[in-house]
Order: sequence, then C-alpha cells, then structure tokens
Amino acid sequence: MPISFSSRASRDSGARGSGVTAVLGPTNTGKTHLAIERMLGHSSGIIGLPLRLLAREVYNKVAAHAGIDAVALVTGEEKIKPPNPRYWVSTVEAMPRDLDVAFVAIDEVQLGADLERGHVFTDRMLNRRGREETLVLGAQTVRPMVERLLPGAHVLTRPRLSQLSFGGEKKITRLPRRSAVVAFSAEEVYSIAELIRRQRGGAAVVLGALSPRTRNAQVALYQSGDVEYLVATDAIGMGLNLDVDHVAFASDRKFDGYQFRRLNAAELAQVAEELRAEEGELEFRISGEFIFLNETRLRLDLSNYATFGHILTLCKLAGIGAIHVGNKGTARDWSLLLSLLGAETKASPAERFKELLSRLHEAKIETFQLDAPAQTASDKEFNEEAKA
Repeated sequence: MPISFSSRASRDSGARGSGVTAVLGPTNTGKTHLAIERMLGHSSGIIGLPLRLLAREVYNKVAAHAGIDAVALVTGEEKIKPPNPRYWVSTVEAMPRDLDVAFVAIDEVQLGADLERGHVFTDRMLNRRGREETLVLGAQTVRPMVERLLPGAHVLTRPRLSQLSFGGEKKITRLPRRSAVVAFSAEEVYSIAELIRRQRGGAAVVLGALSPRTRNAQVALYQSGDVEYLVATDAIGMGLNLDVDHVAFASDRKFDGYQFRRLNAAELAQVAEELRAEEGELEFRISGEFIFLNETRLRLDLSNYATFGHILTLCKLAGIGAIHVGNKGTARDWSLLLSLLGAETKASPAERFKELLSRLHEAKIETFQLDAPAQTASDKEFNEEAKA
C-alpha cells in the first residue's frame, strides 16, 4: 500500500499561525502600547520594532516600569545589556535569535513587503515565537498577507483613538503650531527646517542619519515645547508617540532606495480607508478639469500639476466620472484598479468603462462603484480625440 507524507513546508505552514495573535489597525490605535503591557505581564519577553528611535522610546518605558536592570536594548547603534535581563527591546533586524522567552512581539509587519527589509520582517513573522504568547502588529491593509503567511492566527482589529481630518493645503510658513512636516529626503528635511527657523523661530529635525543622542535630543526639544515644529522623514509614522496636532506632507512622491515613486497601492489603501472611516464615505469625482474628494476640490498648483494631470487623463481615457469607495478596500483591490487604469488600449472611453466594470465584477471586487462622467463640451472633444 503506497504511503505518502506531507512535505515539511506544508506541515510547518499548517501550524505556523497557531498561538499567534495579529493586532491590526491604522496609526494611533495603541498597538505598540498593548504589546508593552502584554510583555510586562509575562516573566520574560522580546519586542522587535522598526526604528531605532522607537526602540529607545519603548526601552525607556519598559525600564521605568520593570527597572533598568531588567531590560536590555539592542539596535544597530546602541547596546545596553544588564547581566540577566528579563525583557529585551530591539530593532527587528537586531532581535537575538538564541533567546527562549515567554512573549514575542513584532511591530509594523507590513514592512514585510519592503524591498530591502522585507525578508527580515517575514523571517521574524514565520520563525520567532514566544512560549506563551506571540503578537504581530501592523496596518489593517496587511491582513491578507498575515492570513496567508500565518494560517490559523487570531486576527484582532483596533479602532483609531483620535480623530483624523483633512485640513487642506497650506504654505509651510502658515502651518499651525505643534505641526510635523514629513519630507522624503534628508536634503528636503534640512531645507524645510531652515525655512521654518527663519520664519517661525525654531524646528526640531528627526531622521535616521543622526546619531542616537542627537535624535533623542531633537525629539526631547520638540516634546518639551521649546520648539513648536518638527521636520522629519516618514519614519516618524511607525509608532513614535509625539505630541503632534497637525501633520503636513511635503510631497506625495518618495525615494524608496531605488527610485522616486508615487505612493503604492497598499499606502493608497491605508490613506483611503482612513479618509473613508473619518468621513463616513469616500468619493473621488472628476468635473471638467477639476478633481473633487467628497465635496472638497483639490487644489492644483505647480507642485502637483503632473500628478493631477496624470490622474485626470487616466480617468477620462477610462470613461470614469466618479469612483465611490466602499467598505473594507484592500491593497489588492487598489492594485487591480490601478493596473486596469494604466493598461494600454485603443478602446474608446465608453468601451473601456464597460470593460472596467466587467473586470472588477469578474474579480469579485465590490470596493469600487464607478460612474460615467456627466458629458460636457470639453469631455466630448476629449473623447473624439481619444478615438482618433
């Protein structure tokens, strides 16, 4: 009688999510704070974090509760190791592999999709376990990846603890106090900080290239109220707890280590879900040469002309007048919609619109409701040019 055995990979994948709890949600939902509380409830534990600055912040909190002799800090720049620590705080890359602890937590697991750091986060998700409890923390948009990599894991979602609203565009020199400006290069961070210093009196600067002591001093400078503005890279969005009332983005394009690019589908999905949750609905509408987000007309200027012009062209070529975003939109949904919009075709806008509806229906995607545009004279002229 033939006997077959399942492969080791299939056996491992079946048990991979056993005993793992995934806590997912947008920013400011208390995920990292929950992990700290859960770790302190165990006899020993380790928490892996995406940033050195965040690791230092969490280390300070755990040390204040458990005592400095009970906590170790391990990052690429700092190592604080008392003789027999019960708790370990580290960056994900620096997590010690030979520890047998009761609790393990891995923060910001959506970085598993990152080109440079993704393999490390994925390895920790798949292979690091606590004897009694394991937590993985991340954005809501990462849920499909978690469910696929960790079958059987218990998934919890947490609501945002504060209200988030869109305040429109403002000049840098007119930003309100207690604002953080997010830029995507060191050069841009320093130039914006210098402008704020000249116009408003002072700004703290936070980016990865600074030494640990300098970064900590800059954060303390802002937190104490000595300066009212903070200029930083987008890394501050990964769990840092700062007293910020307003956040401004200097651009919608970032250099990801390889190229300048627009925000990707997962990032768009996260932003869209936050807007939809805040507003109760989300409608992206084209009217003539203008773009509306719900009832707000987006401002067109030299800094965003190319981006807005590209969006207008794609929507017009696809015969789209409005996109209504429903509940539970995933990165997969957005990725498919963007790929369909960007596909080259000689079909007319009306034909492309019908094809889009059909393709979304075949893919069983109900996130988007597409409406044809109200025909204006300029729209008819555009359609004629598209046919030619």
